[in-house]
Amino acid sequence: MRYLVISACEDVRTGKEFEAGKEFLPEPDADQAQRLVNAGCLRLIDENAPDLPGGSDAAVVIAALRRELAQGGEAVVALNARIAETTEQHTSLLAEFQATYERMTSAEARVSELEARLADGETAKARIVELEAQLAAVDQKTDGAGDGSTGGDTGAAKTGKAKA
Repeated sequence: MRYLVISACEDVRTGKEFEAGKEFLPEPDADQAQRLVNAGCLRLIDENAPDLPGGSDAAVVIAALRRELAQGGEAVVALNARIAETTEQHTSLLAEFQATYERMTSAEARVSELEARLADGETAKARIVELEAQLAAVDQKTDGAGDGSTGGDTGAAKTGKAKA
């Protein structure tokens, strides 16, 4: 299997140094290849990739990597646009939430004020009922005071006879 060097490395078997963009020759054994691929130093060259003059398809692979990088850059730009849009929506929703919260707080204060007034009204109503009862009692006593009675009917109206 053929491998392209994508990050400079050294062949531990031979001490030979490899630059990015060159083919790793002689081909590494399976264990060495796996270590270097996992380390990000090598990439497997597609068996169907054409050989370039000089026997290397590094330029083709590099061009493919550049295309992938460009596509990744486009994805990053699209993600950044989406982040900006989401941030704008978030800011708008936050402002709306704050306005709603302020209206709710104001409404709660108004409800508390009305509850206090209602309690005052209930207290006043109870006091009025109490005063009306006292007034009725006084009226009842004063109605009987002019005829010498001590309050109320003495029974003359019931029997039709006056007391002598």
